[in-house]
Amino acid sequence: MKDDNKLKSELQKEIDKDSFRKRLTRFTWQAYNKIPTIKEPKILDIGCGSGIPTIDLAVLSKGKITAVDIDGKALNLLKDKIKALYLTDHITLVRRSMTKLRFKKDYFDIIWAEGSIAVIGFEQGLKDWYRFLKPGGYLVVHDSLLNYNESVRLISTFNYTLVHHFIISEQVWYEEYFKPLGKCISDLQVKYSKNYRIMKLLEEESVEIEQFKESPKDFASVFYVMQKVS
Repeated sequence: MKDDNKLKSELQKEIDKDSFRKRLTRFTWQAYNKIPTIKEPKILDIGCGSGIPTIDLAVLSKGKITAVDIDGKALNLLKDKIKALYLTDHITLVRRSMTKLRFKKDYFDIIWAEGSIAVIGFEQGLKDWYRFLKPGGYLVVHDSLLNYNESVRLISTFNYTLVHHFIISEQVWYEEYFKPLGKCISDLQVKYSKNYRIMKLLEEESVEIEQFKESPKDFASVFYVMQKVS
């Protein structure tokens, strides 16, 4: 089992999905730029993972970011990035489940959640995170487009104003993420064609690509920029 886990870890490094995810960080910038300028904002990044948006938020805001995730391995990767980029004064890591967040009331200027709110549901996220935001603070959520109408309804229900939103189409996801990822995996399948164990692992890594091919419209997503009503 240890050998299999080590092999899988090494293969994931070779695939390096973060390198493809970085192709979409322009949308993080687009969303952030819809927020009025806040000098050195306090930002809570919920479900930060290995920190692709977190690093961009630090560069954009020059503020203080509390980055939260339950995945220790992902946080260790982010920790290395923070050190390499000399961002230790700007980013603090917290290993914790998003169902057990404990922060001061009305403390953060911005709460950021890219692809993480689905873990607890859009309604629960809006309700739970509201208390951590300062009056007039901003909540930015990147989520599936599938429940768009219901999500817009919930935003006003839980005392937020929808400041801005924009859609990332399935075509963009294909061109910027799934297509280059698929090319990478195909190249590795050629490289390791005689290694049965690696080929099986590459099949597992291809699952999300197959899911995309089966129902590409399910992968369209939307950024919501909301403001807490004072």
